[in-house]
Amino acid sequence: LVKVKGKWMFDMKTGREEVLNRRIGANELDAIAICRGFVEAQQEYALEKHDDSKVNQYAQRIISTPGKHDGLAWQNADGTWGGPVGETIAKALEQGYTQKSQPQPYHGYYFKVLKGQGPAAPMGQMDFVVEGAMIGGFALAAAPAQYRVTGVKTFMVGPNGVVYEKDIGPDTLKMLEDIDRYNPDKTWKPTDDQWPEEEEQTQGE
Repeated sequence: LVKVKGKWMFDMKTGREEVLNRRIGANELDAIAICRGFVEAQQEYALEKHDDSKVNQYAQRIISTPGKHDGLAWQNADGTWGGPVGETIAKALEQGYTQKSQPQPYHGYYFKVLKGQGPAAPMGQMDFVVEGAMIGGFALAAAPAQYRVTGVKTFMVGPNGVVYEKDIGPDTLKMLEDIDRYNPDKTWKPTDDQWPEEEEQTQGE
């Protein structure tokens, strides 16, 4: 509300901006949560050997090949879903940005599994996949479907579980399409996404 010539009126422009800012903030927090969940899911997956594998490894896929458990989620014979990742999120992550069919963002973000890391990552540049098994690590990138509409920041997470963020600008989707390695250099900063919990604690005191 704003006061114009002594009368209270709705400020539609400010209202739209506020709604947009809240949506962007919510989408970014969801994307960070997905990144953190991806780390937990990969760690859980690697606790066991799958499909007669001789080694414990991370999943190279989100949704498993039919009849196999080579991804973080799989469909059982009775139609139910198993694995560390639920059906809805698994399908959203699997679509990614590189699918030939029109992808659908999940809460305003596209996601992409990365199978290697660059020189700025801990332990330097290396491939995660060795002789067909992803034992070297794992990583995930997340970018807004529409820059400054569904999100602003692009996120990356790797084996150490630290989620990094960067404002790449209008070309963020082009970056997501081209990126294939986890490489958080000095232009990427760790996320500061604990404010909702801290705010609630402050209000409760």
